[in-house]
Amino acid sequence: MKIRTVNILLSSAVLGISALVPTVASAAASPTHTSSLPHAGVCTQIPFHVSLAPGKPAKNQYVSGTFCRPFKQDKSRTIDVLLHGASYDRTYWDSAYDYPQYSYVERTLQAGRAVFYYDRLGVDKSSRLPSKSVTMDADAYVAHQIIQHFKPAYHSVDLIGHSYGARIAVLETSQYNDATRLIVTDNLHGVVGPAIVNHELVDYPANQDPLFAGQHLDDGWLTDVPGERGTFYYLPGADPNEIAYDDAHRAILSQTEFDQGQDIGRVPAGSNVTNKITRPVLLVLGQEDALYCGLALDCTNPTNVLNNEKPYYTSAASLDARTIPNTGHDIALHLSAQDSFNAINAWIGQ
Repeated sequence: MKIRTVNILLSSAVLGISALVPTVASAAASPTHTSSLPHAGVCTQIPFHVSLAPGKPAKNQYVSGTFCRPFKQDKSRTIDVLLHGASYDRTYWDSAYDYPQYSYVERTLQAGRAVFYYDRLGVDKSSRLPSKSVTMDADAYVAHQIIQHFKPAYHSVDLIGHSYGARIAVLETSQYNDATRLIVTDNLHGVVGPAIVNHELVDYPANQDPLFAGQHLDDGWLTDVPGERGTFYYLPGADPNEIAYDDAHRAILSQTEFDQGQDIGRVPAGSNVTNKITRPVLLVLGQEDALYCGLALDCTNPTNVLNNEKPYYTSAASLDARTIPNTGHDIALHLSAQDSFNAINAWIGQ
């Protein structure tokens, strides 16, 4: 989540998993390759062709994703589809820093579930588009196409989003309700914390940042101002070297999509799209998340979080909340990461 800006100068044959994943007839022709991290499974990166909207040119864009199947598949035959947040890419869920401390992907594979995580539209290795073409609806429709692709091969599909990725996951589920379960991490409604009130989060055009030099990004592609990543952390519960690593691996976000997401989030509970969600929902939040907690909402008690969100999920099959001590906004990147992963894993398996 950000609040303001400043202007500062798959083919199954390739994967060898025909029994587990239906053919990705639209996989791009560029080479696939396996992950270099020592996962508890086989991981292959693939470009996955998608359309931006129903009725639009068929699969004329692609998202770059990583599919992993565990060495020992759980009998439930479940796959987790992971959405990263704004100014992050897919590695939020599979950080190479101090691996596997911060890898949700590894925890999923250890639990016997498959996983697919990808760079959202315009980010890193996915289709580079004009920033105005990357919208909430487009990203939600991409997630829908991915879920539909995996459903024939898996009994259950979990859709899991971080921060702005959670907001996209919520939109996708409100429109399609096709995932088996929805896990919303680091995203609440109707409350703001001190980081928002104090304007601690600032973005600027990514074309002014040396990290993105030569990428010919339009001014609507933004990134975090260098050195601002600490706002996503509860510093006593984080490794400062990991925060520095995170800052050095910033990604981009679409101003258009961000503004749309903000507007959706401001819609009152009775009219919010979340009320169309009929699937079981789990909310996971760091107790020290400065974007939401510490002013109007005390997040040390998960009941408070649950009560805050209940009016937004009136049609959900169930609604549960877990709050993680000594943890800020990026639950996957704190020293408590394994606690967060275990909480999600336990809920999925219940």
